[in-house]
Amino acid sequence: MKHEQPFYLELKDDQWPFVGTDHDRQIVRAIVTDADGWFYFVRAERNDDFGKATLIESSGGGVEPGEALEAAIRRELREELGAEVDLLCLLGTVSDYYNLIRRHNLNHYYLCRVRSFGQKHLMPDEIEDFHLSTLKLRYEEAVREYERRACTPLGRLIAARELPVLRRAKALLDAQAAEQAAGTPGKTWGFYGWERADLRDARGLTPRDYYELLSGLWCAETCAPRMRKDWSPENPTLGQCSVTAFLMQDLFGGEVRGVPLGDGNFHCFNVVDGRLFDLTSEQFGPLRLNYENCPLQTREQHFAKEEKRQRYELLKSRLAALLAPGSGQSARRGPNGSAYTELP
Repeated sequence: MKHEQPFYLELKDDQWPFVGTDHDRQIVRAIVTDADGWFYFVRAERNDDFGKATLIESSGGGVEPGEALEAAIRRELREELGAEVDLLCLLGTVSDYYNLIRRHNLNHYYLCRVRSFGQKHLMPDEIEDFHLSTLKLRYEEAVREYERRACTPLGRLIAARELPVLRRAKALLDAQAAEQAAGTPGKTWGFYGWERADLRDARGLTPRDYYELLSGLWCAETCAPRMRKDWSPENPTLGQCSVTAFLMQDLFGGEVRGVPLGDGNFHCFNVVDGRLFDLTSEQFGPLRLNYENCPLQTREQHFAKEEKRQRYELLKSRLAALLAPGSGQSARRGPNGSAYTELP
């Protein structure tokens, strides 16, 4: 992974009054991911001086005397997750405080990728007092879990410390994916999330391929009526979000979610196996939308409008015609040599 300057973040404990510290603790933690884009955390269920709480936290723990940081994080991940990992980089250090126990924490965060899983080696207190278990989540699910568990004082301290680190790790992983995609074959796309839009449907096509196909099919007829007067070939994605997102859901599954636009409408995009992509994001120009914690969108909700259902059917039929044999479009072929021609 390309080297990035490790960050340093200093936080205060705003949940309990500061009465001084009597010890520092050196801690190693890891944002752990795998080749398929899953993230791994620990869940703790505790009832102690900090109160009763169920928490999500990155895996890690205290550094033993004389122990190197990299050795410590490998040991902690074996103990808590049963994981052997590759250390991708040192993300940085977060300094924070637990005023209730007069402790200053120096949390050294690594970004790690799982090589294999084996047996865990939890300590007795981790089993009996904290009831540690493993959480396997997609990035968006992890963000929501941190926010959901920030309902107790300790949960708020953990979320304040870990969400910035998780977001940093995700940005680095996305940048790495973009570099890899750009390097082979050197092509980039304009829509949001193109870097990870490499999953394939039954035809062997990716969302990137469909973006290129749809770029010649989006038109005023498939545009939302309220935007139709502003649609042009120079801004072809305008007003095409919902019909496009549900068409991509036909092909790749997953969820359609919507960014609230403030006027009662939603801008629709796709999330498939943790990969977020928005084929129609370019209509907003340089404006960057906030794709976090967006509500689920359903066909029942959107296709209650008959005109929208008809626009979706129109776009779907034109895409099917484009992919049909003899259309002039090079279609992918199945194992027996026959071309796929029907949309699901």
